[in-house]
Amino acid sequence: MYRKLALAAALALGMTSTASAQVRIGVGIGPVVLPSARPVLIAPVHHYHVQVREPWQERGFHCPIEARAFERYQERLGYQAYTVGHGYHYDVRYRIPGWRTYRTVHSDYLAHQLEHQLEHQGYEARVVHH
Repeated sequence: MYRKLALAAALALGMTSTASAQVRIGVGIGPVVLPSARPVLIAPVHHYHVQVREPWQERGFHCPIEARAFERYQERLGYQAYTVGHGYHYDVRYRIPGWRTYRTVHSDYLAHQLEHQLEHQGYEARVVHH
């Protein structure tokens, strides 16, 4: 009990020495030997963000006025949108413009593996290295 109390008091008062490798604290029972604090070197951690963007969605119209109105509506909602005409049929393609982070991993291999999986599922994917 006294040993723990002396140890806590020594650490609280900052009785560690940077010149010697050990600190000796004398308590009635015997000396307590503590290793001195040494800085720990931490390697920089690299992380990789796997980001996805939604695939294009499509809606068909027979009237060009309705197609243009739907395109403008999607743009007001914040989507990227454009109209493609095929004779008497019009397709409006739209999607959310921004990228969102799907997952953050610490392995380059795993990040690119997730990227390929997402691309196989129809998403547009990319890996951002940090």
